[in-house]
Amino acid sequence: MAGILFALATTGRLLENDGWVEAAQGAVPLVLDQIRDIPPERLPVDVVGGVAGVMSCLTAIGGPHADDSLASLTAMLVSALGAGRGHESVLAQSGFAHGVSGLIHALSSAFPRVPETQRDSVKSALESLVERLQGFYDTSEGNWYSNVATPWSFSTGWCHGATGIALALSEYASVSDDEVVPAMRDVAVGNLIRHGFGRNMTWCHGDLGNHDVLSKLARDVDPSLRDEVSEIEGRWLQPDVFKRKISDNQSRYAHTNSLMVGTAGIVLHLVNRIDPSAHISPVTLTYESR
Repeated sequence: MAGILFALATTGRLLENDGWVEAAQGAVPLVLDQIRDIPPERLPVDVVGGVAGVMSCLTAIGGPHADDSLASLTAMLVSALGAGRGHESVLAQSGFAHGVSGLIHALSSAFPRVPETQRDSVKSALESLVERLQGFYDTSEGNWYSNVATPWSFSTGWCHGATGIALALSEYASVSDDEVVPAMRDVAVGNLIRHGFGRNMTWCHGDLGNHDVLSKLARDVDPSLRDEVSEIEGRWLQPDVFKRKISDNQSRYAHTNSLMVGTAGIVLHLVNRIDPSAHISPVTLTYESR
């Protein structure tokens, strides 16, 4: 339901239909009703199918119920992570969609918005998650492997890999005084720039999601990255490249109209670039009007 309400609110804002936005905001408590009675050890916690993703959706939707709902969801997530069991599969992955990085991003984003009385528990959970993330780091590779089951596998995408890790560490750096974190973030950004382009035109684990995250970091964190974004657009994200990828009969991504891994995602990317007055990101679950 959280994704449906996010879509309704975002569409309402795009079309200047206040009624749709208000309807989405008014329905926010229904999302909590769906999950509040689930035991902590059984509560889904990841970004794609769990509380971490719901937190981002409800923050973007906003409205009179947003703050209280975010506080409740944050408490649920912290409690679930402290349960000691039930979330091994998420904690075994370093990435954003299904792993530790997504949890770090969700709690870091929530930290300044929740009541003071919750912040110590959130801070403790974050420190534990960041320590766990560092356990995935391979010093010889200068990168984080994707999964404890495959410590030889290094990805460069939003869902699994350096892109999602860079996004998570960037958010954590904004609420932490740990001087090591910005350096960790910069390592992840470097891996994103060096290895994150020229593979596939998807938001989930390809050039489109990587471009979106790098562009966000250039806007919000490090303006010097704008040159990297421009160079990447000029080399990898040109019309002829899109035409070739869409026409590639050997590519599974050319045969689906999916947003995250198909042609709908390409359309959204191009619209974002053609009209920068509004920006929709399915990887950060945000709508921005500029």
